[in-house]
Amino acid sequence: MSTDTHVGPVTTPPQYQKILDYIEIAKQDGAKCVLGGQAYTGPAAKGGQFVEPTIFTDVNNKMRIAQEEVFGPLLAVIPFDTEEDAISIGNDVDFGLAAGVWTRI
Repeated sequence: MSTDTHVGPVTTPPQYQKILDYIEIAKQDGAKCVLGGQAYTGPAAKGGQFVEPTIFTDVNNKMRIAQEEVFGPLLAVIPFDTEEDAISIGNDVDFGLAAGVWTRI
């Protein structure tokens, strides 16, 4: 793999379409796409199914994008005020989803 590689292709056509569908669902639900949000079709994508790394803000925990695993290059940002608030948000899902926390502390 080239050191210039930043994202790889989606493995199957159904998963590729599922990721694109989740992007549209997030927009319809009111999330704000601040980066990416579409298929990447540039020269490096030749022969593969690529989705731009995508970041959504204005996400709440009731949106599908926050409640379901997308398995694609998609990040839903949900702000929190306290550690307890973050734990509550993380536990308020039907599945045992993984999450990450970035802070300035």
